[in-house]
Order: sequence, then C-alpha cells, then structure tokens
Amino acid sequence: MNIGIIGYGNIGELLTLNILNLNEDYKLFISNKTHSKIDKFENNDDVVICSSNKEVALNCDKIIIAVKSPQLIDVIAEINPYLKEKAFIIHTCAGIGFDEISKVYDKPVTCVIPSIASSICENKDKKGVSLIYNDANLASENKTFVKDLFSKFSIVKEVKNQKELELFTVITSCMPAFVALNIKSFVDFMALNYDLDKNELFDLLSETVTSSSNLLSSNIFTADELMGKVATKKGITQKGLDLLDDELPEIYENLLNTLLK
Repeated sequence: MNIGIIGYGNIGELLTLNILNLNEDYKLFISNKTHSKIDKFENNDDVVICSSNKEVALNCDKIIIAVKSPQLIDVIAEINPYLKEKAFIIHTCAGIGFDEISKVYDKPVTCVIPSIASSICENKDKKGVSLIYNDANLASENKTFVKDLFSKFSIVKEVKNQKELELFTVITSCMPAFVALNIKSFVDFMALNYDLDKNELFDLLSETVTSSSNLLSSNIFTADELMGKVATKKGITQKGLDLLDDELPEIYENLLNTLLK
C-alpha cells in the first residue's frame, strides 16, 4: 500500500519513523518544503522522496498531511485536482474544523492528533495516545484503516466532536511539554538556589516522575492511594500537598482558559 506523508516536521517525522518501524508492506511517498530533511531516505527502498505534493497525490490512496495548521487548507486545495478517486486524507492539524476544509475539498477526512510521546523505541511497545476524530460521513473502511494504523504504535482514543478533540488534545498532545517544563523549572530552581548538580537532579526527578506514572498507569495505586503512601500527617510531603492543592486549581483554570479560548 502506498501512503503519502506531506510535511516532515516533528509530527511528520514521528509518523514516518513509526510506520517504517512496523516492517509492513507499506511504501511511503514523502514530500517536504525543505527537501534536505528527507534526503536521508534516498537509499531506503520503502520510501519515495517526492519533489512536490502533487507527486504524493498522484501516487497514494491514503495521504497524511502533517503541516502546520495555517498551511492545511492551502495544501488540500493544492493537491485536490490530482487526488485519486478513492483518496483518503488524514490531517494532524488541531483547530481546523471539517466545515473549513469542506470549502476546498468536498469529501470526508479524518483528523488525528498524535503525541510526541509516541516516538519509537526498540521494543515497539505502544506509547502515547493518538486522538482520532472522523467526519461523520467517512466510509467505514477508512475508519478501520486509520484506527488500525495508529493503534499499532499508540493507544487510540476516538473522540465525538470538535470540542472534545480540543479538550483531549490538551491532555495527550500538549501535556508532554507541560511535564517537561515542570521538571525543568524545578531542577533549575534547585540547582540555582542549593548548589546542586543540574544533570543529576534532572536524572533523579525524571526517573521519579516516570516510576510514579508507571504506578498509576499500571493501576498499582490510585492517585489518592499513592499520595497516602508517601504523605504522613503533618510531614513535609503533606505540607507540600496542601500548598499545591490550594494553588494548582487556579493555575489549571488559567491554563485551560488560555488554551481553549
């Protein structure tokens, strides 16, 4: 099967490498504005480096558009005249509704919001969550295709509407950056104020966050149980929990109001 990928930024790269890592009968046709980014695939028999988006459209029944959101409509309009009759478009652009796309393309599409947490690893375990939002008129065979493809390297969550997509995007797609910022900010503060080695702090905190997350995701403890295991009455952990419990709701309210307005 020929799968087209238009755009080789962070998400385009993530999807390309994950699909190639599946070792299945897929041939990828890739185009990108900056050609040098995809030159590395010149000797890969499973990849065709395309000189234009038109070349992708002419050769593929399934096309993933992974460009920046403001570019999506122009890309769809550009390739529309060259698409095969049964072409199926998947895009990864948050904030672009089906009604806007319908102004330049009159067939159903799917929006998939992957997570950088789905970056490949050698053991091929599923990682991260891919949100799937299908146009209501999308053919069942295309619904099956996109769900099967993304479920091979990530956890799939199908959403019901645009608003739900926006809300879950904050959790699955934005959150890795927020987690990274929290770790970095804490490490920077401790290193600056307590003369500690920043690299050692980062390693310790990253491992602690990962291990704690595993306890929760494996259902070994609920969030309340884990807090109860660590905190003791009037101890330093409980003092910290009380402070965060008082201040975090306002921070999260401001964050969501900023992201969803």
